[in-house]
Amino acid sequence: MLRAEAIPAPGEPGTIVEVGKDGFVVATADGGFRPTLVAPAGKRAMAASDFVNGHRPELGERLGEVSPQQRRPPERRPPQRVSRPRAGRRATSPGRPPAPSRSTFVRRVTEGDAYSNLALGAALERRHIDERDTALATELVYGTLRRSSRSTTRSAGS
Repeated sequence: MLRAEAIPAPGEPGTIVEVGKDGFVVATADGGFRPTLVAPAGKRAMAASDFVNGHRPELGERLGEVSPQQRRPPERRPPQRVSRPRAGRRATSPGRPPAPSRSTFVRRVTEGDAYSNLALGAALERRHIDERDTALATELVYGTLRRSSRSTTRSAGS
């Protein structure tokens, strides 16, 4: 309420006791008031008559309570856009930590610290991904290992 005039209005304090096309009256402990200029939360200031036409307050409604007309179903958010990663960056799913890179597995296996099937199996199990993604990740890692072992063999034989 930005501007109001005091008037006598019996009723429970904070309750709307009169509604007309020119505005509405709210009861207070000391009488009442008729708002002339209001600014609903998040909105611009407007005349009380405009507020009544748009909001449609009801007799007995308490200020500060949500009326049935104000209740809205929860907002539906548009689907989240998944963007492609820029060069040098890995894509991650929202809410999921990034997976270790393939080179991490290759390094572990080629340096002799881990068996490829155990290291990869444990990492994929922690991620809780579906079968198709597991198969793809497995093929990528094993393909990289095969290729790196060929290049190591070639460079050792040269």
